Amino acid sequence: MLANLLSSQRLSVDHHILSLLVDEPFFRFEAPVETLGLTRESSSTQALGKLHQLRRHVNRIAPDLVHGWLYHGNAFSVGAAGLGIPILWSIHNTTLSATNSKRSTRLLDRVCAALSWHVPRRILYCSETARLVHERNGYAPSRGVVVYNGVDLSAFRFDALRRSKLRAALGLTEDEFAVAAIGRFDQQKNHGLIAKAFATVARGADARLLLAGAGCSESNTELLVMLEAVGIRGRSILLGPRHDMDALLSACDVVVIGSSYGEALPMIAIEAAAAGLPMVATDVGDVARFAEQPDDVVPRGDADAMSKALLRVQAGRTRRTRREGLEEARAKMLEPYSLEHMSRAYLDLYRGLIGRGRVR
Repeated sequence: MLANLLSSQRLSVDHHILSLLVDEPFFRFEAPVETLGLTRESSSTQALGKLHQLRRHVNRIAPDLVHGWLYHGNAFSVGAAGLGIPILWSIHNTTLSATNSKRSTRLLDRVCAALSWHVPRRILYCSETARLVHERNGYAPSRGVVVYNGVDLSAFRFDALRRSKLRAALGLTEDEFAVAAIGRFDQQKNHGLIAKAFATVARGADARLLLAGAGCSESNTELLVMLEAVGIRGRSILLGPRHDMDALLSACDVVVIGSSYGEALPMIAIEAAAAGLPMVATDVGDVARFAEQPDDVVPRGDADAMSKALLRVQAGRTRRTRREGLEEARAKMLEPYSLEHMSRAYLDLYRGLIGRGRVR
């Protein structure tokens, strides 16, 4: 989302990114990036020790606004409190799992709920559901504002040439039903559910499962065992992290989202809709508004309902014609999720926090 924001020509703002982790960013940021030097194995004591370093960075950069991203970024913004600089938080998820989310993250969420009444001027949520969940959990309602995630809709427009080229490169024939699951390998994304649902589809159709995202590669033994267990290892193509999402969405026939918790407004749901793709998804966050049919949204964890939805999409595939332009109704529905709309909303929010004369 931050990478999208920085790529927008409308948002004429100088960003300076201060990352908590030393990890190399996956996305290409059009802004300077510095790091506080933490690793995923750093202790809480080590993390707390970085607050003074963050404060020194903020004093050196002298920004007009500090914008925290996600729980850890929001919490670390406390290091800039008391400097007379407005602080904005942003939250891009809904629920945390009591069993799968880290205990430290769940604790941080509770800490942020208490701090939300004092530290940020505004709390930006990417969906109505995310705001509702967090305010129910103690976040300050008076500070919440919703700005939907946005993408460059034209970049994901269906392209027949990109489709044929990528399918050929992946060894897919035009007759094969290509199901794409796009997201990192994580308990939240529930690849096990997707694998079970696809196994049913594969028994009655010439279908392939495309898995893209961090951890969706041949080196992931856990994923390979999962695919083998339901008999679809030979029907699966493991793509790993990808930067060509536009081509991948043109190449596939349906996107599947299996998430069991946490999603607020998945980027892939907007991108799939922009590509004119059907989507089968569990009922998480605000994802239902991007489904073409109500039956394409299924209960969380229900592999049977998911497989039936995929089979309905597969059955209608021959009657479906993908066009390079969206139908008028879908194009209008997607307007609030465009990069232009989102950037304008961010700019208005920034101006409101720091004064209209400080942002062009």
